[in-house]
Amino acid sequence: MNFCVSKGNTKLGKILNISMPSYYSCPGHSQWCAKECYALRYQKQYKNCRIIYDNNFEISKDPNFSDIVINKLSQTHDSPIRIHVSGDFYDENYINSWIKICSSLPDLKFWTYTRSWMIPNLLDNIRELNQLKNIQIFLSTDTTMPDPPSDFRVAYIVDDTRAKGFRCAHDLKIKKSCLECGYCFNTKNGGVIFGK
Repeated sequence: MNFCVSKGNTKLGKILNISMPSYYSCPGHSQWCAKECYALRYQKQYKNCRIIYDNNFEISKDPNFSDIVINKLSQTHDSPIRIHVSGDFYDENYINSWIKICSSLPDLKFWTYTRSWMIPNLLDNIRELNQLKNIQIFLSTDTTMPDPPSDFRVAYIVDDTRAKGFRCAHDLKIKKSCLECGYCFNTKNGGVIFGK
């Protein structure tokens, strides 16, 4: 089976996206995640979704993973690209692959949300990835987690008293999709606040 780049969903609009299995590819998951993870619900409900994400996870361990993705994405001019509708940066090698992918495709915009900042040995790699000009990384948090490092954009849950930033326009039904809104991938500063 080939590595799967999906072609959008109701929330994203026609945005290419790449995902891994939720939860077990998410080393920074919290107690809240275990109860509220939307991606975990989809994987339980839709067998094909689980199969595709598991397949992507296995391919991501291949030493040539970055070249596989670069080859696949270099055939498109679609931008932006959402990394991890499901899943997360699960180890240093995987993050380093994304550094190579984003560096090799400077004309494409990428964005992602991660809880892997909670894993001390992954934070420096995430920080290196965040230095690239064509990616926006949000450190995702919830009420069971501490404050993220201040040198990143942050994604909050609406009931978190620390929440500050732009309230997701899709959640509020102001915009039809992420593609129509563009806040997370077109702006360089500011947090975002999501509903559950």
